[in-house]
Amino acid sequence: MAASITLYQNSMINILSLAKPFNGWKLSGGDTFKVMLATSSYVPSQSHSFVSDTTNEVVGSGYTAGGVTLTNKSLTVASNRVLLGADNVQWSGISFSAKYAIIYNATQSSSSDQILLAYADLGSPRNHGNLKIRWPSGTVLTLSMEAATGFP
Repeated sequence: MAASITLYQNSMINILSLAKPFNGWKLSGGDTFKVMLATSSYVPSQSHSFVSDTTNEVVGSGYTAGGVTLTNKSLTVASNRVLLGADNVQWSGISFSAKYAIIYNATQSSSSDQILLAYADLGSPRNHGNLKIRWPSGTVLTLSMEAATGFP
C-alpha cells in the first residue's frame, strides 16, 4: 500500500522563502536528515514545526530513538520540479507499532531546533517482522512549481 506524504506547513513556508530545511539537502556534506516513527496516538498537525512538537515516538526492539538517517541523498531540479531522493529505510525485527514516518532535519542537537519536513501515513500499523519504506523511484519528496498566471 502506498503511503501518502504530507508536508508540514512551516516546511512549505521555508521552501518558498528559500530558507531551511531543504537547502541542506546535498549530495555530500550538507545536513543530516532522518526518518523517525510514531504510533497511531500521534496526531499530525500543521502547527508542528520542530521534533519537540511531536509526540508518541515508537519504543521497542529494532528501533533507536530519533529514527534512521537518510543516506545517499540526491537533489534534482527539472521541468519545474524539485525531487529530493534518498535510499529506502528499514527497521528489522520490530516489536513496536508504527503508524507515521516523520522526516526531519536532524542536524541541530536539540529537538526544539530540528525542523520537521513531512510525514507519511503508513496505513495500518505494523508491529512485527520488518518495516521498510520504499520511496517511489528513490524520490522521498517531489515539489512541483508552476508559473504564476493572472497577475497584472
